[in-house]
Amino acid sequence: MTKGSTKRRGAAKSARQDQAEVTGQATAKPQTKTVYAVPALEKGLDVIELLSSQKDGLTGSQIATQLGRSPGEIFRIMSCLERRRFIERLQPGERFALTVRLLGLGLAHPPVDRLLTTAIPAMQDMAERMYQSCHLAMYNAGKLLIVAQVPSPASIGFQCRRGAQFPIAHSISGRILMAFRNPTERALWLRSASDDPSAPPVPDDLEDRLEQIRRDGYELSSSLVCPGVMDASAPVIDDSGNAIAALTVPFVETLETRVSLDDLPRWLCETTRDISQDLGGIRGST
Repeated sequence: MTKGSTKRRGAAKSARQDQAEVTGQATAKPQTKTVYAVPALEKGLDVIELLSSQKDGLTGSQIATQLGRSPGEIFRIMSCLERRRFIERLQPGERFALTVRLLGLGLAHPPVDRLLTTAIPAMQDMAERMYQSCHLAMYNAGKLLIVAQVPSPASIGFQCRRGAQFPIAHSISGRILMAFRNPTERALWLRSASDDPSAPPVPDDLEDRLEQIRRDGYELSSSLVCPGVMDASAPVIDDSGNAIAALTVPFVETLETRVSLDDLPRWLCETTRDISQDLGGIRGST
């Protein structure tokens, strides 16, 4: 084979490659996602996630043992988190627990702040008129998070603590949020929820229930958390047409109650419609 023929073959191969690139026929190279290691940050997040599930806190040595880290490296992480007020020491003793700083940062986030500024006055008005408590919930990392709560003015009532978290697929507020989001987001939420080993399995009839909620615009059902309480929940819709939050009333009938269970959904939906309109939202689903 001559040197000239080798050059011609090389030129022809190059031309074919150029043409393939122009016509989109070039074989795409698989792209791998680059993962950057940030060990200190990973350790800090591990500590925060661990303490989030500990009601009574943990000592530094307990944290090191559960995370499989040395006491020395955990001590440095704990010192930083304590200095930045993300954790605090429980007295007496040497146990550490989360502060509410993370919650405060989340609530100060502009979209959440705007939601609370708009929703809380309407929630207070509804609670006063019905003599029932109510709470506002949002999706947060695979769970349902209570971001606002207004107590009932009645002598006896039932209420959820702000900051409490619940399995998203097993709470009425969670179903409301999923019903008024698109299927792709719902799948991502449920996949994130499945990462929690303590969460119960997703109910087999979940999709049927979500479809019924979309038709009705609300849900009324017996509370799974507190037998004897009837929960009613409806969506707050943002300007993109999605449910940004769920407003829920845990209905407890007493001698002071000013609304019947039959009328409760109407009162609730009127309130969520007013909040949605103030936020520039449109009632409906995506």
